[in-house]
Amino acid sequence: MEKINVGCRFTLSVMSDNFIDIILGALNEVDMSKVQRKTDRVSTFIEGTAKDVFEVVQAVYKSAGKSGKHIVLNATFSTGQHEEYFEETKIKPKENTSSNQQLCASFPVSTQFSLYPLDTPHYVDIIKSGIGAVKQQGVFAETVPFATALEGDVDKVFASLYECFMKSVQQARVVMTVNMSAHSPSSKR
Repeated sequence: MEKINVGCRFTLSVMSDNFIDIILGALNEVDMSKVQRKTDRVSTFIEGTAKDVFEVVQAVYKSAGKSGKHIVLNATFSTGQHEEYFEETKIKPKENTSSNQQLCASFPVSTQFSLYPLDTPHYVDIIKSGIGAVKQQGVFAETVPFATALEGDVDKVFASLYECFMKSVQQARVVMTVNMSAHSPSSKR
């Protein structure tokens, strides 16, 4: 099931005057040789296996998070083929890239995600099952209107999101939205 094709469009918002350097630095530091990528002025779209896509998004977010600046990730993950969006084929691996798993130490995040099973009358059962998988990971905070809130270490939260997504795609075509925040000054109040 990990070989299922997944696309993700994500945007990083960095609350810093040097946001361009932080975002482009993160995109350039991460090894994206296992996914297809297209970056525009607003966001980046990647496609590949579910495992590779989640690992790349996690690595980009962690790389940008090294700055210690307040950083927000908005991402939409979806199953299916998205090849029509790429003019080029695979991006060549960069020299001097580090392992995506070793980019930086973990840090705490606050996250909200929403799961949208498509083309199924049993969508509520799939959502409940996905939330149940997250609850077993120890990062569940609460349900809020239109979303589920997670709190904890960035690596554990990404692992929980991946687990939830993979459990859900076994039952239906799925779209999942994720909003993640790290280093927020509001958490110090």
